[in-house]
Amino acid sequence: MRRGAHRSLALVLALAAAAGCGGGSADPIDAALPPIPVTVTVDPTTTYQKMVGFGAAVAYYAGSATANAMSPELYQTLFGDLGIQVLRVGNWYQNNGDNDAAFNQTAAFVKSVHQMGYAPLLLMSSWNPPYLPWTSADGTTQYPSLKDNGKNNSGGTLPMTASGFDYANFGTWWAASLTAFAAATGGIVPDYVSIQNEPDYTTMNEGTCLFDPTEGMHAGYGPALVAAKTAVAAAAAQPTGGFPMPKFIGPENDSLGKNEFENYMTGLGSPTNYLDDLDAVAHHLYGSGTDSVPNSFNYNMMGVAQTAAGKSIWQSEYAPNKQSFYDTAWLIQNAVILEGVSTYLYWDLYWPMSTGLVSTTSTGYVINDDYYAVQHFAKGIATGWTRVGATSSDSSIVTSAFLSPDGTKLTLVLINIGGEDQVTIDPGAFTGATSSINRSSGTAERFAALGPLDATSSFLMPAASVATVMLSP
Repeated sequence: MRRGAHRSLALVLALAAAAGCGGGSADPIDAALPPIPVTVTVDPTTTYQKMVGFGAAVAYYAGSATANAMSPELYQTLFGDLGIQVLRVGNWYQNNGDNDAAFNQTAAFVKSVHQMGYAPLLLMSSWNPPYLPWTSADGTTQYPSLKDNGKNNSGGTLPMTASGFDYANFGTWWAASLTAFAAATGGIVPDYVSIQNEPDYTTMNEGTCLFDPTEGMHAGYGPALVAAKTAVAAAAAQPTGGFPMPKFIGPENDSLGKNEFENYMTGLGSPTNYLDDLDAVAHHLYGSGTDSVPNSFNYNMMGVAQTAAGKSIWQSEYAPNKQSFYDTAWLIQNAVILEGVSTYLYWDLYWPMSTGLVSTTSTGYVINDDYYAVQHFAKGIATGWTRVGATSSDSSIVTSAFLSPDGTKLTLVLINIGGEDQVTIDPGAFTGATSSINRSSGTAERFAALGPLDATSSFLMPAASVATVMLSP
């Protein structure tokens, strides 16, 4: 999209609720106090959502990675070290000479990721369909613009035909996009598709196309989804040039504020049920809370969990205005626990400027602070893992736990929202002889390897710290 503690969590939330926001520290922490003993207990028999994973997007500036002088090391940093499972890319297919470079750069980047030995799950989202007339890949058919205003930005929706909004050609374009992408990457196609990034967002300087919860002033999201899914299925089934059928997620609306997500869910559910055409529901978090107060997002997050129609939930794009490994990790933790997301995607994996998880430069790259927040979740958790029960004896430690499909590996992510704690891990019925701890705290310690748990299965968590504990055979 754009861009650009008190010991008691209950007291924190109560104070925050009184203030109308949520989260944050209630009282100053006395550094002279000794560490408080806290026990985190895991219950592997209590299960929650199955995880797809954690990741980030490469929607713009895709070429800055493939052209980077340190590409092998950069790719290792982006994928091997960070450990993400999901990569989100843009669908820039226009086939009219405008924006074709962005499509080619994206395809080249995805292909190079695979050549480097990484194969993250791929989500492709569209920022807008062709806003100029476009031509089929074989050059035999010319199609009209798919934006009624003929512009890349400034809102706009599908144009009207004699029979209504041009859903048919929108579906044709999506099928052509995936066919062309497969050809450009040597057969790599998205695992997931989102037909429109932020279908409710109007801006003057970004690609947009408006789809309403139900058809009205703008094209309807549901009919557009069905048209795209139908055309993609036909293209996927072709004996020559076919590809595996992707799953569809949506609506990827920009905010949880003002009941935006609920409005889409209601519109897609009635009078025609389009929810069955979505394999997972997705949203973004802009305008849903205050970055420096992670708990301020909680109310809106819990609303999603109540209206998701039992489907897997994706938070598919968000980045704060100011990076903080601590605040971002706390926000991810809340999304995982309160909302029950199976997938959490940061906005920009890398940009050639001082933003993103990594900033690319003319000579290399720089790792930014939010990189470590994502790493605390992504590095020790894989696709197919299940979140399991985990409780803390003190609410200053906010914890989540994840179990591998075969039950042999367990990863905990701990956020200390209080003072210094001595944390003991009780794995419950899980048995594992090997442990490792990575911790981030203060201004310099970032995902630091602390070694195994001590003889009492304990380790120290400073105030405002994040830790990942991995247990295995």
